[in-house]
Amino acid sequence: MSAAQRPAVSSTFAEAMPGEAMNRRRLHDLLQVGERKELGRAPEVSAAIRSGKLALADLLRELEGSADDDVVVSHGMHALRTAVESDPAACRKAIRWLGARLDAFLQWEAREQFCRMVVAHPPRPSKALLATLTELMASRSSIVAAYALEARVGLAERDEDVDRLLVDGLAHERAAVRARARKLDRARR
Repeated sequence: MSAAQRPAVSSTFAEAMPGEAMNRRRLHDLLQVGERKELGRAPEVSAAIRSGKLALADLLRELEGSADDDVVVSHGMHALRTAVESDPAACRKAIRWLGARLDAFLQWEAREQFCRMVVAHPPRPSKALLATLTELMASRSSIVAAYALEARVGLAERDEDVDRLLVDGLAHERAAVRARARKLDRARR
């Protein structure tokens, strides 16, 4: 759906939702505003979650129900990460939720935000999480691969594992991953 075809949404969250909780249709419409490459109204959705005007569960249901809508997923994933980034417990719940459903989202933004949440609030490493991050390090998206490397290094329990990951990152075919590996290596020294 092009930007011109998307429904008009009032200019601010307060106008869209005067003193009431947001319903799913309004949430969907709000997430569709703007182009995929932009943030759209994600900051407003994130603020609504943090203020209690929107339940995190409602955003998760909307993401699950709109997995084939690139704009909704892009904006919704950004809103999800920014809504939970200041709350470690909520962030870990979001990591578990998204980790279990990552294959349902074809958009690279879902994988990017997943890795960024793991970097922000690393959960206890599990074999499944480590395998997912290792797989994402081979992503076709350079930004996903770079964040996956950073998340994987953050979860490494031994210095030898970190050394191996950084050596692999420095030899990676993508410039963004090599740059991230250099940055992480400098930070360790």
